[in-house]
Amino acid sequence: MVDEEIVKAEVALGASADSALIITDSLIAKYKRNQNLYGVGRAQSFKAWILTFNAQYEDALKLAHETLKLQRKLNNDSTGIALTLNRIGVANMQFERYDDARKYISEALTCFLELADSTRIEAATTNLGTIAYYRGEHQDAINYYKRSYRILKNQNEFQWMGYSLSNIAELYLNEGNMDSAENYYNQSLTIFEDTLKANVPAMILLGMADLHRRKGFPNRAITYTIQAIDRAYDKQHTELVLSGKKLPSTLYYETKSFHKAYETRLEYEALQAETDSINSAERVAEIEERYKNAEKQAQILTLQTENLEVQNKAQRSGLLAVIALFTTVIAISILLVLFWLRQQKHKIHASQLETQIAENKLIALRAQMNPHFIFNCINTAQNFVLNSAKREAYDYLAKFARLLRMILHNSSQTFVSLQEEIEQLELYIQLEKIRFSSRFDYQLEIQNSLKEGLFEIPGMMLQPLVENAILHGLINKEDQPGLLKLSFCLNKNTIKCSITDNGVGRVKAAAIKAQKSAHYQSTALPNIQARLQSLTGNNEDIQLKTIDLHKDGHAIGTRVEIELPWQ
Repeated sequence: MVDEEIVKAEVALGASADSALIITDSLIAKYKRNQNLYGVGRAQSFKAWILTFNAQYEDALKLAHETLKLQRKLNNDSTGIALTLNRIGVANMQFERYDDARKYISEALTCFLELADSTRIEAATTNLGTIAYYRGEHQDAINYYKRSYRILKNQNEFQWMGYSLSNIAELYLNEGNMDSAENYYNQSLTIFEDTLKANVPAMILLGMADLHRRKGFPNRAITYTIQAIDRAYDKQHTELVLSGKKLPSTLYYETKSFHKAYETRLEYEALQAETDSINSAERVAEIEERYKNAEKQAQILTLQTENLEVQNKAQRSGLLAVIALFTTVIAISILLVLFWLRQQKHKIHASQLETQIAENKLIALRAQMNPHFIFNCINTAQNFVLNSAKREAYDYLAKFARLLRMILHNSSQTFVSLQEEIEQLELYIQLEKIRFSSRFDYQLEIQNSLKEGLFEIPGMMLQPLVENAILHGLINKEDQPGLLKLSFCLNKNTIKCSITDNGVGRVKAAAIKAQKSAHYQSTALPNIQARLQSLTGNNEDIQLKTIDLHKDGHAIGTRVEIELPWQ
């Protein structure tokens, strides 16, 4: 049943990435409700593939590693494990981590060979050919591609034969062998147009465009490129859209269509920037290192467990000898041990319940904060779109999309990295600064020791305090421009965060708020205090202070200081 449902999602991917993602997410939710861990693993692995299809390589890599850990724990789905390994390898390939990519895909190929799964043997073989191509090992790449083609030909898989011929053509094209490249591309076109009576895929159209560009026929190349981009958009294949968008600016320039060259270059750079914003090579390296360390730890634990089993066997042998002599004493000892273990079991169960209750409290408190925060951001975007130019609106919405992605990604995590929290705060402040026509500026001070290490703090704790400073302190200021200062410094057990504004002060802000016809009752500070208590208990080092700033008897702003636990 699971395999049939995953096949339906794969068919949907051929038509639309969004449709495939919706189907796959619904399958994951259903399998989790039914506690079908085999199904969860298969569906999550396929979702990682869809994310790769959409050029969301970093998210794909995270999800695939989590899925691999689940599948290896179940140890009842060799095919699923191999599929996930192959997908991890492809994601690494996009970040030019070719050694890691080859390791994962080779391991997947070994599994497929043991299973005699010829279809997936071909897919892994093709991926190894692509790695060899990217590494400049062109002869190895051609050998892999031709081996893959022979497998497909034996199975009469005409569609994939067309793709395989296109791969071989691309290799010859990049070696400057135009005749061989054109021959293989034409064979690929014949399969799709004559044998299958189907549309030529975007990947092959892009290859034809590159071939004609190199042969000196830019107008033909432009025609193929436009067709390729349209096909890629139809399939919602972000990776191919990006590849297609890169080519036209050069072609239009060569045909002296300079205005079109400029416009298409802007479109490409905007899409590339959006793709880069959700894919970080540094974070991918960190993810891979983390999972490699986890695998090493798992191996060490396995060895330790085996040693303990050996020791236990020796102890049991000794106990048998002792039992023969001291039966009564041993029987009493066993009863005492069983009683002690039962008591310990009750204590562990009680501790687990307390931990679960505390985690549920934290989730509930974050859930109260996020809707209000997201509502304000959406309202800001609406106002800006209604009152601003097209380019400015695009830039603003790009920042908002990045901010929203970070909020949704971090909303389920108790702790997030300090770097991500600061990046999220800066995005929010920049959006508010634009919305209020630069009526305030901001400064950010981070202690060097915090820049040099890896620190994690409770997520979504600081944003409500920054929001209060802007909306109640700085925006009500009428004389000089407002200034918001954020500083972070490391204490022994905490990170001290200070948020200072030169606004109207709390007294005047409260009076202004009271004059308004409608206002909401803020729950930000009570929520923050409740989360701090749930996280740290009654630790006196963890506290939240609000300080009114005065000069010559007049309010000159507000400072909020909060001590946050870190790990």
